[in-house]
Amino acid sequence: MFINHIGFAKMYRLGGVTFEWHNYFGATILNRHTEKERQYQNISLRNWASISKFMNLTDEDREKHRIF
Repeated sequence: MFINHIGFAKMYRLGGVTFEWHNYFGATILNRHTEKERQYQNISLRNWASISKFMNLTDEDREKHRIF
């Protein structure tokens, strides 16, 4: 059985890091080639630094990085 990922989170790409952002749950970092969720033990500090930069952006600037 194949289960498709359905969510209400928006997808962004900032500094080479692709992630979903949900206002309540926060960031889910994705593999940029397959768009599947990455395991937390495989996420580098560079990725978390990009998420930190994203959190400091205004809503208008965040929309400039939105891909879906």
